[in-house]
Amino acid sequence: MPCNSNSNEPLGTAGGAPGCLESLLSPKHSKLWKRLPKICPVCEQTFHVPPSAAKRVHCSVGCRASGKSIQKICPTCSSSFRVYRSNAKYVYCSVGCKSRDKNIQKTCPVCNQPFSVFKSAIGQVYCSFGCASIGRSTHHWKDFRCLQCGATFQSKDRPHSNNSNHYCSLSCRNKAYRQNTGPKSPSWKGGRVAEKLRDRGRLEYREWRRSVFQRDDYTCQECGIRGTKLHAHHIKPYAEFPDLRFDVGNGVTLCLSCHGVVHHRTFYR
Repeated sequence: MPCNSNSNEPLGTAGGAPGCLESLLSPKHSKLWKRLPKICPVCEQTFHVPPSAAKRVHCSVGCRASGKSIQKICPTCSSSFRVYRSNAKYVYCSVGCKSRDKNIQKTCPVCNQPFSVFKSAIGQVYCSFGCASIGRSTHHWKDFRCLQCGATFQSKDRPHSNNSNHYCSLSCRNKAYRQNTGPKSPSWKGGRVAEKLRDRGRLEYREWRRSVFQRDDYTCQECGIRGTKLHAHHIKPYAEFPDLRFDVGNGVTLCLSCHGVVHHRTFYR
């Protein structure tokens, strides 16, 4: 049928003559020319889709995402947010709001400072490890006076300890210990230990020790071992016989093990 150019009907409509443009298109492209009008359920705007996309509901990807999401209000910050329908169980807009809403306010019984804990840790009583160590301790803190400087300090009451409540610091304790050295010490034995240490540094003691080793050929006289750490032992005790301290005949070469057996102790060097 010839094209009616004087017709007022739009091209390609069924009310008038067939459209000129539609008559020129192939059957394949004529289907694309026939677009279907639809209304978007989100923005309520009219849009057209080809017959192959007749199942399409939304006009754009944004409307499609909005249609699949739900708007909610965060109970913590009261701000609105959207979640997908698959995540409809979400209540908070962020992890921070979730943690703040699940916190419980408490007061520390030691320092009286407020602090917050999760509902899962509702049994927590103290705000920190320091307060917990003080609060859980079976000993009570009391005021004591330092025996060295006279200052007042706090410490745990330990009735079974001898020195824990006497000094306020380590420096005061060391000063007090240094003042109790020598004749002032309760363990003073008349200076015998100091005299023995002085004698070991004298040339006469070193010569006596070397002479004993050379006489015994650097060999232990008990077990016969050679080439190990050796001691020069006094046969008659050093403290009881001061005249025989540097007598070579009063000395004998012993190894560490044999010397420990004689003195009933263990020597390491």
